Amino acid sequence: MDPYVCVVCTRTFIFKSSLKKHQVNNHRPLIDGDVPSNYCIVCKRTLSTVEALQKHVNDKHSGKTRKILEKFICDICGKDFSHRQSWLLHTKGHSGLKPYECKKCSKTFRVKAFLTQHLKTHSDEKPFSCEMCGMRFKRKEGLRRHLQTHTNVKPFSCGNCTKSFRRKEHLRLHLNSCSRNLQNSFNDC
Repeated sequence: MDPYVCVVCTRTFIFKSSLKKHQVNNHRPLIDGDVPSNYCIVCKRTLSTVEALQKHVNDKHSGKTRKILEKFICDICGKDFSHRQSWLLHTKGHSGLKPYECKKCSKTFRVKAFLTQHLKTHSDEKPFSCEMCGMRFKRKEGLRRHLQTHTNVKPFSCGNCTKSFRRKEHLRLHLNSCSRNLQNSFNDC
């Protein structure tokens, strides 16, 4: 049995790349995410005219609720979205296109907002500051992680010993050495 199944027409493929090519060529209205006004989002068909689409929806999908018809569905993976903008952002990810390029480091992004966020890494501006110690950060995420240092909360605990950590990545690093130490202690027995 072929392991990759198209969520739109259920055709099967041996290779993931073949499935993706099939979906892009057969089920995408346009690769950049713009949906033509004559495209049925329920059954993924492109009709000849807008009038034909309206007749098609009334004839074929009249039993469906209005809410289902208003959903935006990804033709590649089948995920649905209530908002067009979320759907467009998601579908751009499948295209592999990254048209927004950082002029300082040549890194590319599929969404302009991601480039804007990235540009902050090249500036010396640190708009987020800790009210407890005054330390400043470029990103809100950096401040959020820093604030954990002012508390005694350590939610990530090792299952092999009694140590706890503030950050998940610190626990992950610890687990490497802790599991080796346990292995060594079993070998000594």
